Amino acid sequence: MWQQVELQLPAVRRGFHLITDQIEAALSKMPTVSVGLLHV
Repeated sequence: MWQQVELQLPAVRRGFHLITDQIEAALSKMPTVSVGLLHV
């Protein structure tokens, strides 16, 4: 069974930005799985 979540990150200025909080928030909406693969 495949699960897919698409999220849109807010526009930010140039440079290095951590997006961990946005990714975790999107993943928290998915059902719990024991094994998986994440492409960002």
